[in-house]
Amino acid sequence: MNITIKPVSIEDFVEFKCTEGYKWLSDQPKPEVVTGKITKSDLKELPFIVEGLFWDDGSKESLLIRNLDGKYSIYKYDLSNLSTDDWEDTTLFNKHLAHRLGEHIRKIRFLKYSEMEDDLFLPGELKTLVFKGLIFVGFEK
Repeated sequence: MNITIKPVSIEDFVEFKCTEGYKWLSDQPKPEVVTGKITKSDLKELPFIVEGLFWDDGSKESLLIRNLDGKYSIYKYDLSNLSTDDWEDTTLFNKHLAHRLGEHIRKIRFLKYSEMEDDLFLPGELKTLVFKGLIFVGFEK
């Protein structure tokens, strides 16, 4: 599975085209479903984005925004090199119930991302598949 993960600094962040996603602002009791563009002006000090997950179906890119201790952490995931077989392999995806996102969204979809790494006890001799995280890939409506 060929996935590119790129940390993005606030200085380098310009905009991200969002087919579907959500942002949860610090002054709101629940997240807001969004489409359109996410821009640098969305990355305010107050109210700040506590968590944002955004997906662009056209470019097959995902964007994660979190605010930790007053600083934004932004990661862009490029999934455009995944094969058709990968997208059709249901074992690679998790679906979670979409609490607080409204009745029209049933589940949130994530790609399970893992990488092969040297085994802790037999480095250089044995590789182990290590889970790295979940990457947001849209909603199930």
